[in-house]
Amino acid sequence: MAIFLLVISATAYAQKLPKVQEAGLRAPDNIKIDGKPTEWKNRLQAYNPSAGLFYTIANDDNNLYLVVQVTPENSNDELLINKILRGGLTLTIQKTGKKDDKNAIAITYPVSNYAFSLHLHDYKSGKIADTASVQTATARVEKNNKLMEQQIKYIGIKGVSGVDSLISIYNENNIKVAGLFDFNKGYTLELSLPLKYLDLSAGNEPKFAYHIILNGYKRPPTMGQPRNQDGTPATGPEIDRMMAIFAQMDAAASARTDFWGEYTLAKK
Repeated sequence: MAIFLLVISATAYAQKLPKVQEAGLRAPDNIKIDGKPTEWKNRLQAYNPSAGLFYTIANDDNNLYLVVQVTPENSNDELLINKILRGGLTLTIQKTGKKDDKNAIAITYPVSNYAFSLHLHDYKSGKIADTASVQTATARVEKNNKLMEQQIKYIGIKGVSGVDSLISIYNENNIKVAGLFDFNKGYTLELSLPLKYLDLSAGNEPKFAYHIILNGYKRPPTMGQPRNQDGTPATGPEIDRMMAIFAQMDAAASARTDFWGEYTLAKK
């Protein structure tokens, strides 16, 4: 029941939000890039239905921030989260406001070898009434967070002078990233990029275009046509249904999803 109410709440909240954030927002004073959205009070600025993401863009005097969240509502389709984890999310800043800006700056996270598979929370059944189920779900979250820590080591950078195109998540450039699963709130991704790399100043209140992209990834080959014991191809309505589901998953995983917006840096 608790998960059901959380999903209903998330759905109602999403319907009240704009699809794209337009207004500038000062980042909280206590902001920390750790994958925990507590400083945002779990209330983000926009919900983009095409991407299935809640998100907020904010700034202070030194950094531009992006926080993205996939709630339990969307965690029913673990393909979306695995799409982010394996293919990465890219934030592109077009300072000219033009979509074909050749001097655009982009940051991509996560960058991984996408050789791992994450199995997410049991939101589909919604049955977590007994303690054992809660413990099992919590263990799954902890396991996934540990697996991400082991597998995700890099950030992709484009267009930043003096910064390599591939850097460690533990870098000396003050470019910060984090992603974390939470039992109640799905998956949260946070990143910060120093304004000096964008050649922007909050004091000047410049306006720029931003582009958020879920890059998609090529899924490992799914199982081939099932076969009977004699080696002949198995057929039938259930087999056809299963193969159609695999085909849909492959198409969704490889498809790029993106949207544009405009942002004006907020003064203190």
